[in-house]
Amino acid sequence: MKKKYILLLLVVGILSTVGYRHPLTFDATVNKSNSLSSASRQLLTTLNKPLKVELFTLDPTYREHISNIIALFQKENKNIQLSIHKSLPDPSKQARFGLEGHDYLLLTYGGETKAADIDPSKWNEQAFTNLLYQILKREAQWVVFLSGHGEQSLTGDESRNLNLLYNELNTKGFQVATLNLGESGVIPDNTQLLIIADLKAPLLPQETHQILDYLKLGKNLLWLANPYSADDTKLANALGIEWQSGVIQDPKALAMGTPDPAISLITEYPEHSITNSLSMLTVFPWSRAIEYKKAHQLGFKAKPLLVTNAQTTLTQGEQQQTGPFTIGVALTKDQQRILVMGNTHFLSNAGLNNYGNLGLTHNLFHWLNEADILLAYAPNTLIDLTFTPSRFNRMTIQYVFPYCLSLVFFLIGWIVKRSRYQKYHPR
Repeated sequence: MKKKYILLLLVVGILSTVGYRHPLTFDATVNKSNSLSSASRQLLTTLNKPLKVELFTLDPTYREHISNIIALFQKENKNIQLSIHKSLPDPSKQARFGLEGHDYLLLTYGGETKAADIDPSKWNEQAFTNLLYQILKREAQWVVFLSGHGEQSLTGDESRNLNLLYNELNTKGFQVATLNLGESGVIPDNTQLLIIADLKAPLLPQETHQILDYLKLGKNLLWLANPYSADDTKLANALGIEWQSGVIQDPKALAMGTPDPAISLITEYPEHSITNSLSMLTVFPWSRAIEYKKAHQLGFKAKPLLVTNAQTTLTQGEQQQTGPFTIGVALTKDQQRILVMGNTHFLSNAGLNNYGNLGLTHNLFHWLNEADILLAYAPNTLIDLTFTPSRFNRMTIQYVFPYCLSLVFFLIGWIVKRSRYQKYHPR
């Protein structure tokens, strides 16, 4: 008998050791919420050389959380090698890579090293996918904001400023700069995306000329304007668009609880790769409408991106028009990508984190920077976090478990006791 127990303990010990060193996991959730998205798996197919990932953090909880996420990627591609450091990198390395926080990742691939400050509380699959994309693409993505015309500050903390947007772009790996064409006189050749955001003063003729030359090279543009922004007729004509005057009013949104009828809510989106993954409403305070019928005549493929509901109105002088109105349009010609948006407030410090605005913003910049693979990223919706029982299930939970199972256990105990009694007290 003792030999059997010893053998059992030995088998259990061997299985425990093997299970600890070689854990076997599987995703039992309905929609594979603990597995990588299709976009991440697609990106990993292009990873054909060893990728060294170094994690620096002092917090053991963060180490476990981040390493668990990276383990999902390692399961799909064996080229990813993770090393965990329980100390911070030396000051010279921090200065070299411009690291400022207390938690870092260093990625080395094909002789190139990329460093990133990370926020462990926001660390997820998408964050690592973005880092992978940046090091695989290699080319610097310069996003240049036009300045010198009263545009909102990228570093200011006021609600109308764009400091949160600036931080988001840096987190996503974009190289962000401002450009005063009145001083430089030229748009740098390595500009991936030029942004014109809420001109308070009109462009100078030479500035308009420089922007038009930039567009003739097939470069990408994001032009955002509010109802009271300065217009540029030559640039608008070159794109085949026309800005409508007045502020769009949304009585339907007001009835839903917005504090002002000038705040438009968009809950449905036309078919486009930018909006296909959006499932939340987006908020646009003080918007202006865009006409884009002439864009087709200039060779652009124009698609509406953001359209207000049919109850919205727009007053121009003594005339009032009814919606829907287009406040965002995507223009493409060959490889060139241009977005024209009748709203800047959704990108501001006050608006960026409202509802789905941040997700929309990510998609806008991914599309304009031709990172289409990141547009396909959509985290698996957690559909099995809640349980809504049927009437039969409720009855089972309420009566079977507390009463019937207790009775079953009682009967089992009684049968076992009787069999033992009969065994030792035969008639």
